[in-house]
Amino acid sequence: IIRTIAGDLCAALAHCHGHGIVHGDVKPGNLLVSYSGIVRLCDFGLSQRTGPDHDQNNDTTLPVPPRGLCTLYYRPPEVLLGTTEVHTSMDMYSAGTVVAELLTGRVLFAGRNVLDQICQVCNVLGTPDVSTWPEAMTLPDYSKLNFTPKKRQRWE
Repeated sequence: IIRTIAGDLCAALAHCHGHGIVHGDVKPGNLLVSYSGIVRLCDFGLSQRTGPDHDQNNDTTLPVPPRGLCTLYYRPPEVLLGTTEVHTSMDMYSAGTVVAELLTGRVLFAGRNVLDQICQVCNVLGTPDVSTWPEAMTLPDYSKLNFTPKKRQRWE
């Protein structure tokens, strides 16, 4: 069942991304499953158009909406750190947290607020540094945080 849900979610995102749409709020509550097991992605309220047709710089990014992007538990690190761009990779990160939740039966990172959320993510994935994620240092909120360096956890 989980494999089917994950596959259908990835297919839905591939379809959206192929048509220049970033969903922006991938989470379990936005997946509809029919009695016959068909999975549909719903609630495009935070979605953004992206791609060359929709950006003056001929880039694939757009400004993050002022009200934010994505439900906290499924929010990608770059959004937590204040990125001003929307990209398809954000949906893929959120999809990964959804699949992890399906596999474990619990929310992967259940932060109480943005700061707690980024700390929980860093405790598992490690703190961003120049060697692993050079762009992180340029994100607006990165300099506001005082990270205690942590190595990425190994999954065994």
